[in-house]
Amino acid sequence: IKMTDILTAGVTLFVAALTLLLFEVVFDHLVGLPLIVRQFLLIAGLAGAGYYTAIRIVLPVIRSVNGLYAAKTIEDADPAFHNSLINYLDLRRNRDQVSKAFMAAMEARAVSDLANVEVDTVVNQRRLVWMTYATAGVVLAFCLYVVITPRSITDSLKRAFLADVARPTNTRLVNIKPGEDPALSRVVAGTPVTFSLETQGVQPKSVVLRHSVDGGKFFAATDLARGKGAYDPWTTVVRDSQQNIEYYFTAGDAETKHFQLEILPAPTVFDPLTLDLEFPSYTGMPARTNVEGGNVEAIEGTVVTVHARTNQPARTAKIVFGPNAKLEPLSMSVVSADAKELRGRFTVSRDTTYRVEFTTQDGQSNPNPSIYNIDSIPDDPPTIKILHPAPLIKRPSNGSVRIIVEANDRLGLSDVMLNVWQADEPLMKAQHLLPVEAKKAPLRFNNAAQPVDIDLTPLKLKPGTKVEYWLVARDNKEPIANKTETDKYLIDISDPVAPSKLAEQNAKDRKDEPPPAAGGDEDNAADQVPPPSNDKEGQERELNPREDDKEKDRPAPKSPPRDQAEEENPRAPKPPKNDQADRQDEQQLQKLQKALKKLNQKNQPPPPKNSNSGSNSDNGGASNSARTSKADNPANPPNRPNDPSNSKNQKPPAANAPKSQDSQSPKNGSTDTGANNSKNPRPNQA
Repeated sequence: IKMTDILTAGVTLFVAALTLLLFEVVFDHLVGLPLIVRQFLLIAGLAGAGYYTAIRIVLPVIRSVNGLYAAKTIEDADPAFHNSLINYLDLRRNRDQVSKAFMAAMEARAVSDLANVEVDTVVNQRRLVWMTYATAGVVLAFCLYVVITPRSITDSLKRAFLADVARPTNTRLVNIKPGEDPALSRVVAGTPVTFSLETQGVQPKSVVLRHSVDGGKFFAATDLARGKGAYDPWTTVVRDSQQNIEYYFTAGDAETKHFQLEILPAPTVFDPLTLDLEFPSYTGMPARTNVEGGNVEAIEGTVVTVHARTNQPARTAKIVFGPNAKLEPLSMSVVSADAKELRGRFTVSRDTTYRVEFTTQDGQSNPNPSIYNIDSIPDDPPTIKILHPAPLIKRPSNGSVRIIVEANDRLGLSDVMLNVWQADEPLMKAQHLLPVEAKKAPLRFNNAAQPVDIDLTPLKLKPGTKVEYWLVARDNKEPIANKTETDKYLIDISDPVAPSKLAEQNAKDRKDEPPPAAGGDEDNAADQVPPPSNDKEGQERELNPREDDKEKDRPAPKSPPRDQAEEENPRAPKPPKNDQADRQDEQQLQKLQKALKKLNQKNQPPPPKNSNSGSNSDNGGASNSARTSKADNPANPPNRPNDPSNSKNQKPPAANAPKSQDSQSPKNGSTDTGANNSKNPRPNQA
């Protein structure tokens, strides 16, 4: 009896709960039960089920079945008892008040009646059977509704228990991302966010993302793009998100619940970066520290130390170069004392870009890092060229060749070497032309600084021999210096000539040499000609040179060097018209000199009676002093009186100066070249 009652109560409770759930599912599909209704039904159902369970299940389990109730149940099942079982149980309570014989007779009758009854058939189980049938009916109805409805039964059941699930519709939206995924629902500011979902059931014509950044006051609408296939995800991307986003989706009759997207502060590298530049040691440039900016412009080989500071503690960091550099990223170290301080080093090798990327301790990366330029200044090879003579010249075997070379390098030269070969063999030991104290550029080797001469006499070359020479310049780049070689120049060796012819050839070469470089360079102070003295004694010495100085002085021709073809073909005879032209030029210059002398005499007061040639010399010195001051102009390089190479840059004496010169000219004779040249200034100076 007790077990039957408990089973009946349990089945009845199950049927009632299942019926209530079916009712909620059906009405939720039809009208969509509001939250308050679902809350009421849940609370009422739980309260009723609890009360019924306590009364019909818990209490019967705790309590025992009353004997009189059991006797009555048995007698109700078989009328033949005539209350014999109930009477016996009632008299047994008062056994002391009834005789033993009577009690024995009542007990015997009850036992006799009870022996003829099946106890299992006496208990009424009809209610249990009915409840079982009811349970089967409700389950069948539930299954039929699941089959015929296109909407989700699961979502409605979840909603019945107050789950935050959208109302089931004919179109179902599933696999929503970011959705409720914790990892996808927290993104860094500025990071593009991809929203996607899949549709089931009735396919909608469009899916719309509705999102708000003001706490749900206003929702903007964005259409999702359909996938290639019918059941492929619909997607859209929201870029540059800076605030938290509340969003939901709508498609057909479906509408999802509201989701939250948390926007985290973006990891950022603060601008500007701080750089330390360590230049290659051979450049001699001091290191620069705490250079702000981030952009690098330095000579190749410079070691750059990057100091970066972030707004969040960093776990890892790296320097990433531009795609054109084809360089692997370099890791940066995180300072242990301050996790927001990053340090990295790289060497400048080519033009490219770089950026600093890092990952926070939460695993977030900095989006859109700043890009900085790297401008690599190459250490170009030195430049060197032969200014004089021509690429092909002809010289006698007892002569010499003077070479004028100009070498240059931005960061300094380490060596300039002259090579002289004949038939693939060196004729002489290579000459290192660069002085130890002259390591800067530009450097010029000429007759005003350091002449480079090839003396052919000791080489004992046979006529017809071809001698080639070239120069090599090296800079001070480390570990391997750059070098540049000139083209190979040729010397065609001819028969030896007399000393007079040799002197004439050397004089011609001096005329054809290019003038020394104008101006002064601090790095080449040792190679520059010192300016003339401004004192009176120096001026007089310049106007009245000594005999040995006159021997060295030569006039500088106004015309450019002789024809290149004459240099390349020395065998060609010299046309006589050149000598005639020179004589005509000298005559014209003498006429101009006399005219200038007359003009100066007219403009000057008459000399005193006791004046002599010395006074005229003094006047000439004063006049020449004015001219010398003009020569100090940087455009006109200073001249050394005793240097024959600079004779063409000397200023002519004043018009009244020849008196003192004429008085000294007999000392050297009328055929002296230096004395004659002192009277023949350049035409442009006249």
